[in-house]
Amino acid sequence: MNEGQAKQSSLGVLSASFSDYLDQRPLQCVVLGFVNGNGNGTIGNGGRGEGRIRGHREGEGGNGERRRLRPRVKAQSTLDGEECRENGGKHRVRRLCHYVVNLRYFEMCILTVITMSSIALAAEDPVQANAPRNDVLKYLDYVFTGVFTFEMVIKMIDLGLLLHPGSYFRDPWNILDFIVVTGALVAFACSGQFLEYGSDGGAMTQPREWKKYDFHYDNVLWAFLTLFTVSTGEGWPTVLKHSVDATFEDQGPSPGYRMETSIFYVVYFIVFPFFFVNIFVALIIITFQEQGDKAMSDCSLEKNERACIDFAINAKPLTRYMPQDKQSYQYKIWKFVVSTPFEYSILTMIAINTVVLMMKFHGAPKPYEDMLKWLNIIFTALFTLECILKVIAFGPLNYLKEAWNIFDFVTVLGSITDILVTEIKDKRINLSFLRLFRAARLIKLLRQGYTIRILLWTFVQSFKALPYVCLLIAMLFFIYAIIGMQVFGNIMLSEESAINIHNNFQTFFQALMLLFRSATGEGWHEIMLSCLSDRPCDRDSGYTGKECGSDFAYFYFVSFIFLCSFLMLNLFVAVIMDNFEYLTRDASILGPHHLDEFIRVWAEYDPAACGRIHYMDMYNLLRIISPPLGLGKKCPNRVAYKRLVRMNMPIAEDSTVHFTSTLMALIRTALEIKLASASLVQGCLFWYQAILPL
Repeated sequence: MNEGQAKQSSLGVLSASFSDYLDQRPLQCVVLGFVNGNGNGTIGNGGRGEGRIRGHREGEGGNGERRRLRPRVKAQSTLDGEECRENGGKHRVRRLCHYVVNLRYFEMCILTVITMSSIALAAEDPVQANAPRNDVLKYLDYVFTGVFTFEMVIKMIDLGLLLHPGSYFRDPWNILDFIVVTGALVAFACSGQFLEYGSDGGAMTQPREWKKYDFHYDNVLWAFLTLFTVSTGEGWPTVLKHSVDATFEDQGPSPGYRMETSIFYVVYFIVFPFFFVNIFVALIIITFQEQGDKAMSDCSLEKNERACIDFAINAKPLTRYMPQDKQSYQYKIWKFVVSTPFEYSILTMIAINTVVLMMKFHGAPKPYEDMLKWLNIIFTALFTLECILKVIAFGPLNYLKEAWNIFDFVTVLGSITDILVTEIKDKRINLSFLRLFRAARLIKLLRQGYTIRILLWTFVQSFKALPYVCLLIAMLFFIYAIIGMQVFGNIMLSEESAINIHNNFQTFFQALMLLFRSATGEGWHEIMLSCLSDRPCDRDSGYTGKECGSDFAYFYFVSFIFLCSFLMLNLFVAVIMDNFEYLTRDASILGPHHLDEFIRVWAEYDPAACGRIHYMDMYNLLRIISPPLGLGKKCPNRVAYKRLVRMNMPIAEDSTVHFTSTLMALIRTALEIKLASASLVQGCLFWYQAILPL
C-alpha cells in the first residue's frame, strides 16, 4: 500500500468512525449541553456508547489521564433518548464539537500548543521590541491565540455555558482559560493603544506615548529628590519597581528586567534611613543637651544636682487628713481605707474588671451578655462603696483635695450614669461615651507601684518643656500654611488628585491639616506632585485653563519635610530623652525622680502639712525612705547616725526641723555636695549630742 492509499484508508476509517458516531449513537441532547442517551436521560452504561465515552474520558493516557486529575461534573439531560433521535439533525454542529473535544489526542494537542507558546514567550527580546525575532514570534502568538480561541468556543458549544451541572463556566479551569484568551484578544485589538475609562464607565482607546515617571534619575537634582523621597519611606516601592523595570536609554520598561537593582534600595535603606537618620536624631539630642549645659556653665553644680535642688525649692508638704478622735468610727474607717490590704483589694477588683471588659464580643448569646452586665453592676457597686467609705473617712472637703480622689469620684458617677442609661434604653439619648468610664478604672493602677509613679512623674515633667518646642513648630506651620495658601490655594479640587475637598490650601485650617498630614509622611510626595505648575484653576479664582500651581512646590514640600520631620519633631524626642536620662544612669545615684517619696513619707509625720516635725522623728523617717535618698529598713544604726550628723540640719527653738531644709540636707549628703560653712562643726556637735541618747 503506497502513501496515498494509506492516507485515503486512514481518512476512510476516520469518516466511518465519525459517521457511526453521528448516525448510530443516540447521543442525548440538551439546550446547554448533552450526554449519551440510554433512554432515561443519563449517561448510558451499555453498548458501544459506554465503551467509547469511557475510553475517551477514563482511559489510560491522553485525555483520560487529565480527566482523572480534573474531575468534571457530567451534564444531566432534560430530554429522553427518543426525542434526541428525532431532533438529532438539528444538533449536528454541537455533536461535532462534542466529538472533537473528546478525541483521545485533543487535550494532548492543546498541551503541546501551550508548551510552544510558553517557549515563544521566553524567546522574546524584551529590550528591542522591533527585533526580527520578535516579528516572527508575534505571528506565532496570533496562531497560538487562534488555537486557544478555537478550543474555548468548541468547549462552550459542547458543554453549554452556565445553567446546568458540568457546563463551561462551572469549571474554575475553564473560567481561567476564558480570562486568558479574552485578555489576549483585547491586547491584540488595542495593540499600540491603551484603554481609558471615563466617569460614565465607558472605555476609549488612546494612542500610547512615552512619559517620564514622576521620580527618576535623569540628573543629579532629580536623583537627590528621588532618594530624599525614598528616605522618608513614601512611594519607595513604586520607585523600586520602576528601577527594576528600566532597560536602556530611549527604550521602554520591561517588568523585572534588572532584579539586581533592588539590592541598591535595600542597602540604601539600611545605610541611610536606618543608620544615618538615626545618627542625625542622636546629634540633635546631643546638641540640645550641650546647649542646655552651656547655658548653665557658670554654675558649679552639675545638671542632676541642679534638678534635685530645683525640686526641693518648689516642693510643698502634702496634706494627709487624719481624724483627731482615734476612738471614733471615722478614725476606724480611715484606718481601714488607708491600709495596705484595702489598697490591694481595690487593685484586684480593677484587674478582674479589666478582664471582664475584654470578654465582650459581637454576636454573644443573650445569657452571656446578661452575665457581663451584672458583673459590671457588681463592680460599679463595689467602687461606689469604696468612694463612700473614703468620703466618710476623709470628709467631703478633704476627699476632694486630692486629684486621684476627684478622678475616682467622676469615674463612679459616670459608671452609675452608664448603667442607668443602658437600662432606660432611650434611643433619643446617645450617651455611649459613658462606657469609657468602665475602662477608665484601669487608670487607677498608675498611682500604684513605685516604678510606675516615677515614669508618670517624668512624663509630666517632660510636658513642662514641650510648650517651647510646640511654639516653635506652630510658627513653622503658620509660615508654611500662609505661603501655601498664597501659592497653591487657587488649584481646582479634584477627587482624582491629592488636592481635593479634604486636602487643600483654600483655607487656613485646611492648610494646617494638609501640613500636619505631610509632617506625618502620609503621601506628601503625591500632594507635592499635585501642586506643580500647569494645574487647572478653581472656578472662583478668576483664572481659566491650566495656569495654577507652581514648580516652587518642590522646594516648598522638601524644605517643610526636612525642617518638620527631621528637625522639629525630633526635638520632642530630645526633650523627652533629656528627662528620661536617669533610665540609663546608675540607679544608686540620687535623681529628682526619687524625691517624690520624701513628700509622701513626710506626710505621715506631718499630716496637717505644717512643714515641721520633731527632730527625734528624723531617724524613723530616714529608715522608711528607700535609698539612695533615705537609709532603708536594713541600714545599721551606726551608719544612720553618721548620716544624721553629716546632714547638719538647723533645729528651731521648738525642737523641730523644716521640710525644705531637711530635703536639701538629704540631697546634699546623697550627692556629696560640699558647702563652705563656718557653723558646720557646731552643727555636727549638736546632732552628735542629740542622737547620743538613742
